[in-house]
Amino acid sequence: YGAVWIPKFTVVDMVIGFNAKRQDQGAWECPELYQLADAEKIEELLLDIEDLETQTHKGNLCVSLDVVLELVFNRYYGWKGDVHDQLREAFMVFDEDRNGLELPEFKVMLTDLCQREDLGTASEKEVVKLWKQLIDIGGQDEDELIFLQHDLFPVVCFQKAILPFIAKPPPKADGEGQEEEKRGGGDGS
Repeated sequence: YGAVWIPKFTVVDMVIGFNAKRQDQGAWECPELYQLADAEKIEELLLDIEDLETQTHKGNLCVSLDVVLELVFNRYYGWKGDVHDQLREAFMVFDEDRNGLELPEFKVMLTDLCQREDLGTASEKEVVKLWKQLIDIGGQDEDELIFLQHDLFPVVCFQKAILPFIAKPPPKADGEGQEEEKRGGGDGS
């Protein structure tokens, strides 16, 4: 069995989306990555992909798919670990009375750390339901409605997509960045 080699420009497109322009970070189609990393970190990943060893196949510079997957997955799981640590630290910060995270503290965390847009439109009943789901998934005491284990809290948050807010840049307006491409600042991939 030989290595699978794919064109380098295809790999970049696989990460940011086949219709996205490299220089327009706001139009990148990688929501899974944007949940864990900002545009700067994703750009670093793309640069690392571009620095991979290449071979020429059918006139294209190609990289090993195995090497690309290893790089992307290692980076993704590293970012996931960073977010896990951030959520664990948030638990301790927002648990002001140090007796476990309670619903009022959780609401503050949702607003401050996660900047959950849906919280503003969610009813009190929906937020309480989400909190009870976290308590249930985490095996915590449902009668007390207190989440006691700071190490388990991030795992449960990941299951319900309760993650720290990461700002995604807005897409560039039509025509914006084209001068950069004409001057050679963008490669169009």
